[in-house]
Amino acid sequence: ISAEYPTSVKTLLEAGIKTVDAVVLGPGSTLSGAPDMETDARILAAVLQVQDAVLTSKRRDAPHLVAPIRRYATSKLASQYLEVLAAEHVGGEESTAGAPATVPAAAAGSALEGAAAARPNSTGGWLSVLGGHNGSSGAVDAGSLPASAIICEPEFLVPNDVTSALMTQVVSEPAYSEIMKALLFTSDGMELYLRNPASFNIPPGMKALSTAAGHRQAVT
Repeated sequence: ISAEYPTSVKTLLEAGIKTVDAVVLGPGSTLSGAPDMETDARILAAVLQVQDAVLTSKRRDAPHLVAPIRRYATSKLASQYLEVLAAEHVGGEESTAGAPATVPAAAAGSALEGAAAARPNSTGGWLSVLGGHNGSSGAVDAGSLPASAIICEPEFLVPNDVTSALMTQVVSEPAYSEIMKALLFTSDGMELYLRNPASFNIPPGMKALSTAAGHRQAVT
């Protein structure tokens, strides 16, 4: 999204967040040399705004979320916040079943404190999700939508670790280098489909032939 505030609720709604399957966040070029804490704080704020936009759109499910982070603690903080929010929904849905959901007080406290520290820079943000109201954003109360509208199991990637993992794979199996080049260094775009071997009636541990970079070899 190319906009002055790309993760504001208004911009996300205009971009069609109500129907997308996934949202991929980036740190932005202005944060390339920023400290890790500042970069992750911006990412956390963006996560909260994306969740607010999802609720505001009144869609019944949530898109998959992918975001880069610098510190592992950031992923825990974001996940705790989303878990607390989801628990509020589950508690409302199960009120008739007599099985209220509970969340550890420590988790709830740290999640909400972290959310406050990463408050987004636009009106109608995460405060509306927690029960506040802003007429311009159109945000809805968290309890009026199902728990499926809360982002579940977001993917937080540490770029340096991803690069190290790719390099390790190439060193271990040089034939993978051609696959990596095709996936990472072409501007045309590539799609990679992973299938469970069981769908081809291949039992776990069975050796099969792979043809990578023109070489045939047995792999398990």
